[in-house]
Amino acid sequence: MSKMASKKLLFFLALISTVLIELSMSGVVAKEATGGRMIEESDAGEYFILGLIGFNYTDRLIDHYSVDSSGGGHVHLSSPTSGGSGVVCCTRISKAQREKVEVKVKWQVDGCTYPVKSSTGRIGERRIFHYKEALAYVDPPTSSAPAYLETHFYPDGSVKVKVTEFISPPAMHLDEDRKDQSIFLRCKDAKNSR
Repeated sequence: MSKMASKKLLFFLALISTVLIELSMSGVVAKEATGGRMIEESDAGEYFILGLIGFNYTDRLIDHYSVDSSGGGHVHLSSPTSGGSGVVCCTRISKAQREKVEVKVKWQVDGCTYPVKSSTGRIGERRIFHYKEALAYVDPPTSSAPAYLETHFYPDGSVKVKVTEFISPPAMHLDEDRKDQSIFLRCKDAKNSR
């Protein structure tokens, strides 16, 4: 994808997410699962409704991540101008939050494959993902209109989460030609992986 196409896509995603956030806060979009509880229309008065966005500074695709059980989808490798994921609806943070809060981040870090045979006899493969969990602290919003919960995945395995009003540029200088090194090897015990 060219730089111009990437910038247009990023602008479009930011525009769409802003509209969704505006609608969420007005109570029009209201039934997204969050941590086992539904975001209700009345939540807009007590909570900021935030879109989740991921930044992947590693050299591997993150197939899935979550912050306190709110799913953020998959995160491609970040580029010098893009975080790597789209904006996923929604999570929430209390408008009354004045202190740092602890959140649990879970993300796919690796995986393996094993062969499977379909009912037609065709041989394919199934992936098993391996996950990592970490606790992160989120500072209270510094803006009166926060819109995003950003999750930044670093090459050393650490993770940082922050609330922002606008989508941030990547926090690390990245090589534009960096390649995805996600290689899924054969599971060691394929028979017991099913």
